[in-house]
Amino acid sequence: MAISEMVKKLNESISKSESKSRTVELTFYAPDAKTVYVAGDFNGWQKKSHLVKKGADGIWRLSIKIPVGRQEYKFYVDGAWAQQLPCSTTTFNPYGTYNCVIGAS
Repeated sequence: MAISEMVKKLNESISKSESKSRTVELTFYAPDAKTVYVAGDFNGWQKKSHLVKKGADGIWRLSIKIPVGRQEYKFYVDGAWAQQLPCSTTTFNPYGTYNCVIGAS
């Protein structure tokens, strides 16, 4: 196989893998919170695997790469699941509360 064909196949492979994920910014307003994490389908609901950074304006922000498609998530604030969700689309979960949804159709 010629070098040019190998480079073309590599570029196609990279493009395909990039199209399977997207970067989103998740935000949560909690000026008095000490720690905020986000958990969801994209990280196996691990409560403390994605620490969110607090801005001077009291808004916690995290830019994260997640798989394309429907993803549920929720914020974990100071050791408890947040009940006030900053999202436009929610879904009821098995624990009697709601999760945020990204990529819902």
